Amino acid sequence: MKKGSITFGIILILVGVILIAMQLYPPLSDWISWPMIILGIGLIFLVASLTSGNGDLAIPGFINGGIGSILLYQNITGDWESWSYMWSLILVFIGLGILVANLINKTRLDRSGFTLIVIGGLAFAIFFATENYNISSDLIWPAAIIVIGLLVVFRNIGRKGKHTELEE
Repeated sequence: MKKGSITFGIILILVGVILIAMQLYPPLSDWISWPMIILGIGLIFLVASLTSGNGDLAIPGFINGGIGSILLYQNITGDWESWSYMWSLILVFIGLGILVANLINKTRLDRSGFTLIVIGGLAFAIFFATENYNISSDLIWPAAIIVIGLLVVFRNIGRKGKHTELEE
């Protein structure tokens, strides 16, 4: 666990430097807000994932970093109502974390990462459209059923399976 200890030590050094800088330069305290702390925790997980070679740390890194980014956007703009559709991006963050974890761990890319990215992206698009463009949910659900049907069809096209023919 030498790499893990070194990573933890570097993280402590960075946190200490930031705290000292905030004391020596008070306007820096205005820049570092609570969303920045959540984003920073995510970045710490990602750095630890890369330096230690433990790809599993990328998953909470992407989740915290993504949520921190959303909250930072909302804190800066005051667009807190956007949470009504932004939450669906958490699925995208989890999917990205799974893909990066597989790359770092040098394992086979897991389909679940791609699936979560697609589902989260579609959910975000649907909720964003209904919230911002007054699109009726009466149109959304049939369109969602069509998209799900397309996903099922495309997922199974080209899949080589054992086909058994019915004999009479």
